[in-house]
Amino acid sequence: MYQDFIGSGLKTISGKQLEIISPGKWNHEGGPGFQQACLRIDGGLQNGDVEIHFDASDWELHGHDRNGAFQKVILHVVLFEPKPLTEGSLKRDSNLLETLYLLPNLETDLESYVGWTALREIEAVDPLEWVNAFMGLGAARQLGLLERAGRRRWKQKVSFGKIRLQSLGWNAACHQYFLEV
Repeated sequence: MYQDFIGSGLKTISGKQLEIISPGKWNHEGGPGFQQACLRIDGGLQNGDVEIHFDASDWELHGHDRNGAFQKVILHVVLFEPKPLTEGSLKRDSNLLETLYLLPNLETDLESYVGWTALREIEAVDPLEWVNAFMGLGAARQLGLLERAGRRRWKQKVSFGKIRLQSLGWNAACHQYFLEV
């Protein structure tokens, strides 16, 4: 939708060069997340759909391998690093589905991205309007707003960190944070 990721030098997990000519139309109904996308994969132009998941295993868990609505999917985008290819990574016709591992291509850490996305959707504020309003405040009010926002953001990051440590353990949490940075 926003394409908030590094779009150059993309490679699928099978090592093929990927260029997004058009992401297609965001699908608000059932079926693949984006329809009628145009991609260049290893130099060949392909038109079709794109499905997005957190994990590669979600393809099979959600039954896409058995659902005809996903027959035109040409790219599976996953946030987290896929485990070795399994049958869950196969298309219905038994051809391997090209997969893009997105996390290393994000422009910022995952928590910041989620925060900005939530703000865009909840507040629907034009950033330029916000900056103009902010610049019209006196220096003391600007500083106060920034300090409060900074403290709030720090508390959020500490909270996210605690949850991640509790759910994943030290080694896995450090690994994920390292990959996000």
